Amino acid sequence: MNPQIISFFTELKKLALLSERITKVQIRGEEVLSEKGYLRMRMVLNNKELIELFVYVATQKGQVSLKDYSLQWQKEDASLIQRWDNATHHHELENFPYHIHKENQVHSTPKIEKDDIVRILSGIITKGGQWEN
Repeated sequence: MNPQIISFFTELKKLALLSERITKVQIRGEEVLSEKGYLRMRMVLNNKELIELFVYVATQKGQVSLKDYSLQWQKEDASLIQRWDNATHHHELENFPYHIHKENQVHSTPKIEKDDIVRILSGIITKGGQWEN
C-alpha cells in the first residue's frame, strides 16, 4: 500500500465527509497497491444534486500522478450540470483528452492534476459553484 496514494484518497474522502452540504457519501470502490490505486465515490448534496467521482492514480518518481478521472455533477433528475474527464474521445479538442461537458457542449480544459480534482470538488461542495479554467 502506497502512503502517498492513501493520503490523497483520504483528503478526498475527508472533504466529502466533513462538508455540511453533503448528506450521503458512498465509497463505491477503492484499491491501493504499491504503485497505483483507484477511488470511486458517490456524494449526495443537501439540495439532492449528485457528485460521482472516479480517480485512478499511479506513482511516478515518488509523486502521485492522476492517470484517469471523471467527476460528474448532476441535478436530482440526473441531468448533467458539468462533467470533467479525460476519456479518450473528442479527438478534435485542442487539449485532448482533457475536457469538460457543460450545457450540452464539450470544451477543452487544461491538463487536470490531482490537486485540481481537490479544488473542483471543494468548489462544488462549498460554494455550489462551477470551476472555471
